[in-house]
Amino acid sequence: RLAAGIVVAGGLVYATVLASGPRRLRIDPESVQVAEVKNDEFLEYVDVEGVVHPILTLMVNVRESGNVERIVAEEGSLMKQGDTILTLTNPDLMRDLEDQRDEWEKQRISYEEKTLEMEQKTLTLKQQALEAEYELSKIRKSFALEEEEYRMGVRSKAQLEVSADEYRYKLESTRLKLQGLKSDSVMTAIRKELLLNDRERERKKWERSLGRTEDLVVRAPVDGQLSFVKVTPGQQVASGENIARLFQRKHYYFVPYGQDDPAAKPQSLKADFARLPAALEAALHGEQLQPVLLGQRERAMAFQPGQNVVY
Repeated sequence: RLAAGIVVAGGLVYATVLASGPRRLRIDPESVQVAEVKNDEFLEYVDVEGVVHPILTLMVNVRESGNVERIVAEEGSLMKQGDTILTLTNPDLMRDLEDQRDEWEKQRISYEEKTLEMEQKTLTLKQQALEAEYELSKIRKSFALEEEEYRMGVRSKAQLEVSADEYRYKLESTRLKLQGLKSDSVMTAIRKELLLNDRERERKKWERSLGRTEDLVVRAPVDGQLSFVKVTPGQQVASGENIARLFQRKHYYFVPYGQDDPAAKPQSLKADFARLPAALEAALHGEQLQPVLLGQRERAMAFQPGQNVVY
């Protein structure tokens, strides 16, 4: 029995060895291609996920309160410093601006009217001053003549004393009159200066309000990518409220992308690699190919049904 078992086991081993031996495979000679093997670079692509972190994240706040009139920039677009993100409307500010402009115009007209009045008064004061100086000159000459008559014996000492008292009175009266005219002239100049200051104050107030209208246009404070806009048209925002976020990234450029199937896959985005050469050319010049986020028309042209698009 032992010998029979050994014979059976040996037969199985032999059959296994024969079964694992060389075999022939029939192929079509025309389908065989022969090529020379050469050393060359081997390119292998590995799909990985990553996150591009911004160098700086800026929260864009509004300086002026108002209602969102229009959102100009699209989320994901690259912004240059000073580019418009959105515009606001503020009816109350516009009414205040109109009221201040009317007040400044009123001050301007009042200043011109008062200036004409004061110029006329200045001419009158000059005329009165000239007459007073002429009268003073006549008094001096008249008294000098009376003194000469006294020395000649024509006029008595009592008459000269009366003339001297009258001379001193008229002299002092004329001096006081001239002093009053000079004082009036100074006051007129001061009033004119005050009116001018009032007019300039209203003008600067109006210009400051006019400058506030510039804040109704929200602009990008620096170069960067607009991450998101958190307001919608018609929404009311308060002064200082955050309305957008801006990313600053350097040397990162994107192939334009968009939703390939918004209905079935609302959270799916695909890059349009047909734009890859143009994106590379723009990146070599330090620019981002625009638009980054493809709209409905661009998506329709890029993502045709059945088209093989690389994620």
